[in-house]
Amino acid sequence: MSYFNSQIVVICGPMKSGKSKELLVQIDKLRYSQIPFLLFKPSVDSRSFGKVVSRYMNNHSEEAIEIDSKKPSDILTHLDIKKIKTPFYIVIDEAQFFDKSLVELVIYLNSLGISFILSGLDLDAKSKPFGPMGELLSISTKVLKMTAVCEQCYSVATRSSLRDNDPNFAKNNIKIGDGDIYEVLCLKCYYAKFKRENDE
Repeated sequence: MSYFNSQIVVICGPMKSGKSKELLVQIDKLRYSQIPFLLFKPSVDSRSFGKVVSRYMNNHSEEAIEIDSKKPSDILTHLDIKKIKTPFYIVIDEAQFFDKSLVELVIYLNSLGISFILSGLDLDAKSKPFGPMGELLSISTKVLKMTAVCEQCYSVATRSSLRDNDPNFAKNNIKIGDGDIYEVLCLKCYYAKFKRENDE
């Protein structure tokens, strides 16, 4: 494998912030530059089977290889490392759903010259680092931090929150859904909601 100055780009932010749109834009740039890539997503994301889609780009989607979220190393079964010529990119959507062993996989493949573009929620609905995202941000060479619009006051939103308080959420921070289950909030509205829920 010829070596390339590899990158680890992380696209993060709350729901409805255009992360998937930015990921599709980055894929278009790779394709235009004739840089080969493989696109993966976790099979646990049931909202769009086998595809990466964006709510902001209705006519644009990309076929993705689905991987068991608990076995990110399965990505290796789709690579012939000895034959890969860099630059070469691995693109991953909804990276927050993967097991934390994804981080070691990224470091290993990146050390071989393979670049990454990873998109995902950096925080869960309790504002805790989501899955491997905290560590991925730590090892990244570039971060694209996306923001949304607060659904209560229309200022800049950086937090995703469950619309209805779910006592079972603390046991498992994964609850697959979209705008029907989650809302995006600015810090002021998020903290106010958090206080109300704790006072109840």
